Amino acid sequence: MVAHRKMAIGWLMEPAGTHAAGWQQFAGQRDIANDIDHFAKMAREAEAAKLDFIFQADSMSIRPGPIDSVARHITYSNMLEPFTQMAALSQVTSRIGLVSTACTSFWEPFNLARLASSIDHISGGRFGWNIVTGRHPLAAPNFGVDKIMHADRYKSAHEFTEVVLGLWDSYEDDAFCRDPESGYYFDPAKIHVLNHEGEFFKVRGPMNLGRPPQGRPVLVQAGSSGDGKEFAARFGEVLFTQIGTIEKAREFYDDIKQRMAKYGREPDEVRVLTAWSVVVRDTVQEAEEAYAELQEKLHPDLIKHTVSFDLETDVMDLELDDYVTLDRLPEDANSSKSGDALLREWLTERPMTVREIYHKFSQNRSGLKICGDAKQVADFMEEWFNAGVNDGFMLLFPLYSGMQDFGRLVIPELQRRGLFRHEYEGRTLREHLGLKRPPHRTWS
Repeated sequence: MVAHRKMAIGWLMEPAGTHAAGWQQFAGQRDIANDIDHFAKMAREAEAAKLDFIFQADSMSIRPGPIDSVARHITYSNMLEPFTQMAALSQVTSRIGLVSTACTSFWEPFNLARLASSIDHISGGRFGWNIVTGRHPLAAPNFGVDKIMHADRYKSAHEFTEVVLGLWDSYEDDAFCRDPESGYYFDPAKIHVLNHEGEFFKVRGPMNLGRPPQGRPVLVQAGSSGDGKEFAARFGEVLFTQIGTIEKAREFYDDIKQRMAKYGREPDEVRVLTAWSVVVRDTVQEAEEAYAELQEKLHPDLIKHTVSFDLETDVMDLELDDYVTLDRLPEDANSSKSGDALLREWLTERPMTVREIYHKFSQNRSGLKICGDAKQVADFMEEWFNAGVNDGFMLLFPLYSGMQDFGRLVIPELQRRGLFRHEYEGRTLREHLGLKRPPHRTWS
């Protein structure tokens, strides 16, 4: 008997929720942005709900713009380094997966490979690496670079990831024999030197750490541009997308699966998750009122600053209800190609106000948001999941209480419908996601 297909669900954690005004509910209290006990509480709530993984984004800079605007936003201005954070959270959880972001433009492959493998060992095989290529324009100068072009960063990312995969296979699974009779701690025939020399990197290897418990940490990726989809088809094992309709989600889903064949990969080697912003309460009215209360706390300069950043053009001279037209966008966006394409699509249909762009795009990058009760939220998730356009969801909660509310209200409803697990059946993140442990590959 074939088991009923179950959703995969991850959570992009923010200490006060994803809403820009969320931090205000903690005003006068401890600084939750770098309080590991606060994150530990969040991680345990997600594990109690039996989520597949928690996810931490990252930035190598604060958002550019006027300091008075930046100062009104918690995101990226005061955050723990995510690999260190997940290593700590691995010690207060036992089953949930732990995914951290690292940028291929600002790391070295050996350091990344060793750090990620270490956390996979420390957590007992629960780690995942979210691969990003570098988007924030002020990050490059922090590393002695003026600017990183979109095409170059993806080209480099392909080579970077290949090197990391090779380093994770430095040792075969049974290389460490620890045989007192022969006196060998490891079998020298089962250690492999990478000797990589490429366009961007020169790395000898081997890595001085045994193969990760999962064979390799799960590779997570979110690119939806042409370059991003090609990278995802080659390497990605969990993909999350910012697609707002079932029709377009199906196009993306099918496109990725078809692209994978050229890299010798099977369609079931990847899980596609829809990124989705959720406010759920006991009633629809309560959900809408809770969200509206936060909306009222937004400062106009913060809205304009954020929209300026996402559009890659300055709108600080506009009022919130002034219209932005298509000709205001730069000809060639250097940041998110998929986000730029979505904005162009909307602005082609009609001009949008600064306020509209913020609420529809900047604040809800997934393009999907719902305020509702448990039935409404579960109905939506079931519709998309059963339509075969995704394998689950990456959750974003505007409110700090979002995970508590979702675990209390929606998870039982999904379980009742047979769409989500009641208990963890495996120990590793790969087992949660139904992904195979990759066999060792000899790269040299």
